[in-house]
Amino acid sequence: MVPMPSKGLNRRKVLSTIAGSALASPFLLSGADGSSSGKKGWAGGDTKLHKLFRASWYYTWSPKTRPSRACEFVPMMKGAWSLKQAPAVQQMKVISNLLGFNEPSQEKQKREIDFVAIHWYGGRNADAFEKFADDFDKPIWVTEFNGWDGPEPENYEFLKKSLKFMERSREVERYAYFNKKKGTPLSLLKANGSPSRMGELYRDA
Repeated sequence: MVPMPSKGLNRRKVLSTIAGSALASPFLLSGADGSSSGKKGWAGGDTKLHKLFRASWYYTWSPKTRPSRACEFVPMMKGAWSLKQAPAVQQMKVISNLLGFNEPSQEKQKREIDFVAIHWYGGRNADAFEKFADDFDKPIWVTEFNGWDGPEPENYEFLKKSLKFMERSREVERYAYFNKKKGTPLSLLKANGSPSRMGELYRDA
């Protein structure tokens, strides 16, 4: 168990209260150009990248962020330390979802859930990724995925097939690519900040 704050703040009560508030304030999901399915998101708080990649939602591994007009912010209560920000999250006017923990598959972060957030760094086999994502009995949010290494053409094909799968899947509700530093191999961004070949693929999904 992750230690609770010293003042006795109850995590389950906080999460339940925030979730209840969120359901009362639904967020209309659409991309910056109105064409998004609502599934595609962005891991990080750069508002320019939200627009560039036409994301419908984003998260920052934190309950706080700078406002983005391009898409929905999904707060994350990652651990006991983040519960100090719970009152601020409750005051947010428009939240429809809450990420309770960063890695719920780990014993220390398991809790009651409405959907499962998963990560994929298991290589460039899109079929293996699809099988992994289908192996749950709840809706899926792929909050981080990346082929991580290997030649660009193989990663491009992995991303292409994975995006097609996630957009069509009834089980996958949302996804967000974990991007490497711009200008580095397999990044969605060239050194000058424009989309790479893989970036164009993600942008147009």
